[in-house]
Amino acid sequence: MKTKIFVGFTLIELLIVVAIIAILAAIAVPNFLESQTRAKVSRVKADMRTLATALESYYVDANNYPPDAQYGWYPPNIAKYMSYLPRLVHLTTPIAFITSIPEDVFAVQAVYRNTILGNPYRIPYGTGPFVHPFTFDYACKRLPNGTLEPDTTWANISAVPSSVMWALRSVGPDLLATVLGDPNVVVYDSTNGTTSAGDIFFTGPGIGIDGPNR
Repeated sequence: MKTKIFVGFTLIELLIVVAIIAILAAIAVPNFLESQTRAKVSRVKADMRTLATALESYYVDANNYPPDAQYGWYPPNIAKYMSYLPRLVHLTTPIAFITSIPEDVFAVQAVYRNTILGNPYRIPYGTGPFVHPFTFDYACKRLPNGTLEPDTTWANISAVPSSVMWALRSVGPDLLATVLGDPNVVVYDSTNGTTSAGDIFFTGPGIGIDGPNR
C-alpha cells in the first residue's frame, strides 16, 4: 500500500503570494477611489444643470431669480435663511419648479469630516440642527433694492461677471469649502488630479461650469 504524501506551500511561497496580492491591491484601490471621485464630480455637475433649469423656470414665472442670504430678503429670522437650503427651497414651494433639491455629495462628506466652512447646513444658521439635503451654495446677483452687485464682486465667482445673474457652488473633492465671492477661491480642475483643491462653480443664465479667471 502506497502512502499519500501531501505537499503544502513553503513560507517563502506564501509570502510571495501575499506580496503579489498587496501589489495588486495597491494598484486597484487608488483606481477605484479615482473612479468614485470622477463619478461624484459628474453627478454634481448633472445636479447643477438640473437646478439651472429650475432657476430659469422660476425666473420665467417670477421675473426674478430666488433671493439669497442678503439682508432684506427674508423676514423675520435672517439667520435661518443664511443657511443654504432655504435659499433654494423657493424652487419647490409653493410652485414646484423641481421635485426635490439635490444634495451636494461632497458637502455630505465635508460636514461629517468637519471641513465645511461654518455651519450653512444648520437651520437656524450655525446654531440649529443639521437639515438635509446638504445642498449647494447659491447666490443671486440682484440686491434687495433691485440693483445688481458690482462685476468686481462677481469676478471672484465667474470668468464672465457681466453676464452672470446667479451662481451655484459645490464643496468639491477636496472637501474644503469657501464662500461665494471669496477673492482667494480656488476653482476645481480635474487635470490637477481628481482630488485637487478647489470648488466647483456653475453660473447662469446659459453659462454652466464656471469660475474666476486666475
